[in-house]
Amino acid sequence: MTERAFSVSYYQGLHPQHLRNVAVLVPSLFWIQAGSKRVFQTHQTADIEAGMMLLVSARERLSFENRPAQGRFCSLQVSFHIAPARDMLEYSRCCAADRSGALLKLDKALQETLRHLSQLDVSRYSLATQTHWLNALYQQLAEHGRLHLLFPAEEDSLLVRLIRYLSRAPDEAHSMEQVCQYFAISRATLIRRLKKHDTRFRDVLLQVRMNHALALMQGGERQQLALALACGYQSPERFSQRFSHWFGISPKQYLRTLPQ
Repeated sequence: MTERAFSVSYYQGLHPQHLRNVAVLVPSLFWIQAGSKRVFQTHQTADIEAGMMLLVSARERLSFENRPAQGRFCSLQVSFHIAPARDMLEYSRCCAADRSGALLKLDKALQETLRHLSQLDVSRYSLATQTHWLNALYQQLAEHGRLHLLFPAEEDSLLVRLIRYLSRAPDEAHSMEQVCQYFAISRATLIRRLKKHDTRFRDVLLQVRMNHALALMQGGERQQLALALACGYQSPERFSQRFSHWFGISPKQYLRTLPQ
């Protein structure tokens, strides 16, 4: 499998989609292309209209409602697996000045860059070549004073590698013992490193599996047994229970919001 510097996902809906606890595991931007996204924050809400971009750093959780306009919602998510150079982050901070936070209206240059990246077949390119493509977007975000919002702190390489490892096969019966053996670390070390980020192994695995479920549904999978097995659950009932408890909506309810 080709290592990826970034990945692109599309999310669509014909009816309102109200989800909670959607885990953003790696730094990501969300470009709203049709409809709007209402993000629920602790003391306020933010409405992100078409043509706007939301920047989210790693391991944040979003609660939101996707709202179709004229019967359609569509957003593009770019997930970043390679961090920019430190001097680019510093340049972004210098450009930030008095500019507001994580929302940005896309200009035509940013739209063209995102369209180009979304059309690339990254399996044809080496990681180094992908990184060169990605640096063009990073430079634009730095010039807008926003890049550093995606990467506010030094990443823990073990947590990043764990997320990447689990994401390769969400259907497998992963265990801490297996993971510790793969990374050549002790169980105590893994627990301690995850505790620094206020998380646990089973929480990371659950987040990876639930995100995978959303991606499968958006990609056209409609059979609950197939969804359950692909996410590491042996029964549709157990999968549905986990999905409903996590997102606040059942798989059947979510599927009804999607294009057929």
